[in-house]
Amino acid sequence: MKNNRKCVIFGAGERGTNIFRKLSIFFDVIAYADNNKDLWGRERNGTAIIPPDDLTELVKKTGAAIFIANELHYLDIAAQLDGYGLSYYNCENYFCYEREDGVWYPVSFGRPEACRKTGKDKFSVLFVQVKPCTRTDKIAQALKSRGVLTYSAYTASASDAGNAAYLSEFPFWTYGELLDFVNESEFDIIHCSNEPDILVNLLLHSNKKVIHDCHDIVTMSKSAFTSTEAAVEFVANTQADGVISTTEAMRELLIRKYGTDYEKTLVLGNYPLSSFKETERLPKRSAADSEIHCVYEGMIVDRTQAENVPYRFYEPLFLRLAELGVHVHIYSSCVPEYLKQLSQANSHIHYEGNYGGQKLITEMSQFDLGLLLFPVNTLYLRLSSPNKMTEYLSAGLPVVTNIPVYASILSQNQCGGFLDIDSSDIISQMQAFQKLYISPNLCDACGFTMDANAERILNFYKKVISQ
Repeated sequence: MKNNRKCVIFGAGERGTNIFRKLSIFFDVIAYADNNKDLWGRERNGTAIIPPDDLTELVKKTGAAIFIANELHYLDIAAQLDGYGLSYYNCENYFCYEREDGVWYPVSFGRPEACRKTGKDKFSVLFVQVKPCTRTDKIAQALKSRGVLTYSAYTASASDAGNAAYLSEFPFWTYGELLDFVNESEFDIIHCSNEPDILVNLLLHSNKKVIHDCHDIVTMSKSAFTSTEAAVEFVANTQADGVISTTEAMRELLIRKYGTDYEKTLVLGNYPLSSFKETERLPKRSAADSEIHCVYEGMIVDRTQAENVPYRFYEPLFLRLAELGVHVHIYSSCVPEYLKQLSQANSHIHYEGNYGGQKLITEMSQFDLGLLLFPVNTLYLRLSSPNKMTEYLSAGLPVVTNIPVYASILSQNQCGGFLDIDSSDIISQMQAFQKLYISPNLCDACGFTMDANAERILNFYKKVISQ
């Protein structure tokens, strides 16, 4: 697909970082541009970040296209580029638009050919998401190992699992092309995850049966949401052919909130793969310094997002543990520059980068405890199924949490429990949990793996198709 044309990404934040891989399929990405002076001279994805004032000369010299990758300030950036006399594209929700006479038009740089089955007797699933998350990857991998044909369609970037989970991954630039592709391809079912719910809404107009995998209830996971988000959430949970929720409590809420048909639902937790138990185990950091080393993996927001997503703002909690002499090791794909700064400012906070799958499990095995802690306790958290809990267990780590519903599960299986983060004896609590032994077979024995649930998923698909 790639041609000789070059491009520049305007916006070196999360959106610009995510869309790099997709743009790299079609373009030679030669630079990032950003209005943040502190970023000039640094790199994203091995590509230099330059001042916007350098764009005019760079475009004149190379003919590079400019892609705006900034959700909040794209109109300001567009006006800035208009002032330079430069043309540009805007990446809205990772789809692409260009403006002509004040109207934004969708733009495509290539659409995949329709997908045909390699065998007519094979069952075929297309997973659709902005970027396939670890949950989606693990579902696909568990099904693929059983002979199911698994594919991915994405709008931002391909998955980290790659060929282990999918036979092919397809990038899309416009809603229309994604819908046409689904209609023309030989998929038995579409498994669409709600990041965002709009993709489910789009594919409800296809000629295929559509599963809505409700990872999060958007109107509960944010302190503020728009009427549009509420509307598409309603449609996704009432009109999809099948709805998957991550916990029984979430399913009950969806039924109560939207009248979702119980017969169309399935509960599936955020489980690891059974093969994760076979990963390499690393020596414990605590064996060298006799200090407690904990790990947190997953989503994090920085100070600018703390008010809107308070349960993902971990800085005060991490600082409290660090002050007590506890080492906190962080694995996350979110806000890497912020996490690097936090790590540099405190010797007990360590940003370890971003890993997935078995590599992450191996990396986490060197620590003492997995942190399933949250800065605030909300109903949303009590309804969700954090994948980090079972991934910690796969790494052989006892898990501590401040959410009672998770503490109950951990205590029942003797693999962790409640940590009172407001008490004065956090250290002694941690030391007690640190002594727990986590069997490599624990997740399998408890049914906490995607492999153990693969047949349930496939049977649910077939039930939905037959309705």
